[in-house]
Amino acid sequence: APLDTKGTDAYSGTLAGMFEMDNMAFGLAYSLGRDSVDDAIGLSGSIGLDDLTLKAQYETATDDYMALMASYAMGANSFTLGYAMTSFDDDSEDLDELYLQALHSLSDQMYVYVEYKMSSAGSADLDELALGAAYAF
Repeated sequence: APLDTKGTDAYSGTLAGMFEMDNMAFGLAYSLGRDSVDDAIGLSGSIGLDDLTLKAQYETATDDYMALMASYAMGANSFTLGYAMTSFDDDSEDLDELYLQALHSLSDQMYVYVEYKMSSAGSADLDELALGAAYAF
């Protein structure tokens, strides 16, 4: 590969694909690293079971990331529970995150929500709460 003026590789790129069939979807992506960034691979999958949707995701680059999520729809309401874990390659403590969301659609253009996220890395814990509304024009 040609070198740029700094003497590093001048090319990078990403290749991604998705396959959908009935109520399932699968994704695969590969990203060519550049400079000090490693190559990365991402995998995802989801399945819809009537009002319940299950999703899984895995990514690797410098660190490994894994997430699982379940969403349940009840009319104008939806409820989501998610868990994510990041394993750092630099011997840092693993990061665990738990995510909860309740969302209510007021109309096709507007919804309100409450979200809670609990993060934990070793002995450090962080709790976050968000209340909000969104309107799309």
